[in-house]
Amino acid sequence: MAALEGLLDGEQKGTPAGHYLAEEASREQFTLVVREFALDGLTEAQNFFPIIPRLPIRAQMAVMRVLIDEFGCGNLQQAHSQLYRNLLTELGLPLDLNHYLDHTSDETYAFLNVFYWLTQRVPDVEYFLGALAYLEASIPAAFTVQVRACERLGITHGRYYSEHVHIDDFHRKEMQLAIRECGATRAMDPTKLWIGALLLSELIGTAFEAAVRRAREEA
Repeated sequence: MAALEGLLDGEQKGTPAGHYLAEEASREQFTLVVREFALDGLTEAQNFFPIIPRLPIRAQMAVMRVLIDEFGCGNLQQAHSQLYRNLLTELGLPLDLNHYLDHTSDETYAFLNVFYWLTQRVPDVEYFLGALAYLEASIPAAFTVQVRACERLGITHGRYYSEHVHIDDFHRKEMQLAIRECGATRAMDPTKLWIGALLLSELIGTAFEAAVRRAREEA
């Protein structure tokens, strides 16, 4: 976990792409970035369930508490995918998944598709646990960019981002608990946890940078 904290500390300063989106991007450019990640937002966490049976029961409970939040604790209006739908509607973007299949970049597909490997094909659960531990720990700082952009641009349905800033600190603790619970039942390979974290850091960072770059080129 110390290595993960070091990785997160190194990312705290942000990137030029993040600064641009937060402070300079036009509404049209921001909309293009939102469009780029629509496949993720509209299906958020739906591909996580296959990994659950492979975890020890106490680790299952920790991960399920994260997923329950992702699905709004059973309240559709609070589900993260519904919050993204609200954002898409405000920005004049379609809600049909099929619309985005040909508008999504290879970099974003790489980020999206890694979760199918992590949850369905990964040889050891450590890769998934490391990746999700990184994701939940990194989002509160990362999404301050989009929160700031929504405030600056007068976008009223930015709660998709602000909710993550709020709730993912709790999710970070749950993922750390899941790792400890797995470690209590069998030997864990810390290298595989670290690889999972690094893999997701690289993929999501690359996808975000590419999305902002294309938005600046297109609008």
